[in-house]
Amino acid sequence: MLYCLVVVVMLFCGAFYMFQRRISLKGNIIPGPKGLPVIGFALEINEANLCSKLTEYAETFGDIFQFRIFSDNLIVLNSPATIHKAFVDEKFKRHFNDRPKMFYGEYFRCHHQTIGSVPEGFGMFHKTSRKHFVKAVHAYGSGLMDLEKNVMSEMDLLANRIEEMPDMTFQCMDVFSRSFSNVISLLFSGELIHDDEPDRDIFLQHTEGSIFFLNSAVNSVMTSLPFLRFLPGKFREMYMKTETANDRIKQKYFHDMKNTYVPGKHRGIVDFYIEEQSKERESGSDVFFTDERIMVQIEEIVDAGITTSSIFLSNSILVLMNYPEIQNKIQAEIDTVIGKERHPTYSDRNNCHYLQAFEMEIHRSWQMYGMFIMTKGFGETLGLSDQKDS
Repeated sequence: MLYCLVVVVMLFCGAFYMFQRRISLKGNIIPGPKGLPVIGFALEINEANLCSKLTEYAETFGDIFQFRIFSDNLIVLNSPATIHKAFVDEKFKRHFNDRPKMFYGEYFRCHHQTIGSVPEGFGMFHKTSRKHFVKAVHAYGSGLMDLEKNVMSEMDLLANRIEEMPDMTFQCMDVFSRSFSNVISLLFSGELIHDDEPDRDIFLQHTEGSIFFLNSAVNSVMTSLPFLRFLPGKFREMYMKTETANDRIKQKYFHDMKNTYVPGKHRGIVDFYIEEQSKERESGSDVFFTDERIMVQIEEIVDAGITTSSIFLSNSILVLMNYPEIQNKIQAEIDTVIGKERHPTYSDRNNCHYLQAFEMEIHRSWQMYGMFIMTKGFGETLGLSDQKDS
């Protein structure tokens, strides 16, 4: 009996110590709305009302607050000063550069083994991956291949596709997406994806899956309940569809290219990674660029190249539709700098100052405010007096 009492007292003391330690490590409690048990604000907050809801909470809780969706605690920074302090101040930026673990990173990125998914933003893995990725991209500027010429050839094909449209009526983003796929294929292998190839839509199928699983609500559900990928329903359907697209990308742009790789002959960025892997093996050092890491890095480049470009272009088109005067200014600058007798080049961009300002403002507005808010204040930012609703 005495023995049992001693054990109970020890367990109680240990639990009390852990509880006190947990409180001491927490620091100040961040305020915020409470939400429902278990699910938090999963039913209340979505993409359509995100901006208005966060603005509403900011008026009540101030510059920094938190809310919960399932098991995820989301912290919102709501003023330029707070954001600057978090991401620039030496005391805080190391921690704010980290990323949360996500379902997509775990199950589609080889347990978060890519630049964009690795949780430790200041860790050695991120630094090494980023350094080699920059080297691979810069290799094009050193004569790895004439990427600019290939891209401009694809622009010719894009123009031909548009001209062949009946009555010049078409879904512009669908047509642009074909060009995005070709540019990514050129980056990987130096070859286009022809219109009659069965793999012509694999990048688009892949990005459809990434957009679905990177949705904040879907990510919260799948991170908490990953077994849903095996149960009948939308989650399993999208999981299997994304897996199939990824397997086809791996086969075409890694396995096939590795089987036909010739040392010293670079067809694209994939050959650069294969060469780095070969150098590591020949030196006898630990192989950083394993097959798995190269393949998931290829998939991440697809996301970065197609998803972000599609969002950027769709936002640009939305703004240009609302502000035809901006269209006129951009067109006038292009006619002056480039003219109509030749193709544009990358170097022309440095002389198109208004176009550069437009591009930068699209990126800034998209990242900070979202597409709807962007259209309401965009004209004022670029010096246009009368604002228009979208």
